[in-house]
Amino acid sequence: MAPAVTDERMTLSTPMNMFGQLIERPLTDWSARPYTRRVTLHGRYCRLEPLQPDRHAPALYAAYAKTTDGRDWTYLAVGTFALMRIDPANRVIEVGLVAFSPELQRTPASTEAQYLLVKYVFDTLGYRRYEWKCDNLNEPSCKVAARLGFRYDGTFRQAVVYKERSRDTAWFSIIDSEWSALAAAFDAWLSPQNFDAQCAQRLCLTAIRTQQAVARRAGAPVTVRPLAAPHEAAWRPLWRAIRRFITLR
Repeated sequence: MAPAVTDERMTLSTPMNMFGQLIERPLTDWSARPYTRRVTLHGRYCRLEPLQPDRHAPALYAAYAKTTDGRDWTYLAVGTFALMRIDPANRVIEVGLVAFSPELQRTPASTEAQYLLVKYVFDTLGYRRYEWKCDNLNEPSCKVAARLGFRYDGTFRQAVVYKERSRDTAWFSIIDSEWSALAAAFDAWLSPQNFDAQCAQRLCLTAIRTQQAVARRAGAPVTVRPLAAPHEAAWRPLWRAIRRFITLR
């Protein structure tokens, strides 16, 4: 007997075309978004500005010279922090080449730098997908992606050859519908009240996201209404879980 196949794309309201094929609903008022610009982004703990080699090179060299070995460059060809694979027509953008110096690693400024950039992508430019990719063996990078709120999309096997090695590439993403909740968690984590006198965090970013999610569920009023297409984004994950449960049984 052939194994059961669960098509997670199918929901109760997934439309079909004239040939009986599943298709996604059309996007209304769709248009491309602008390309990125050379802007400076200001935060409480840091400032992001476009790289100017003549101006920044000496300070960058001094910062990276404090590393004791080359482990930060095992999975990278270059650094430091960049938007790349920019696709305005589809509103998709990738953040990559992330290499922070020892002085910046594990500081509020390093998290705020990530926050400022993703906020710029969603709130200013209006993109709908923010990607993070890394070597599947790069465990620290995978952990950082999860901490920042990226969701794991999958692994592209033998996707790249670099440094005379084959690389399986892990893909992570944040989409626009998730950004509001993630932004609230970033704001709470970055607030001065979340740090003690030694600048140590009181609550980690993951814990804050969990607390806020629980609070949203607890405070949400219960309303019973007919199921309609606009509600799909909210109940699609539940429908997928139900289908998985039925298939596993």
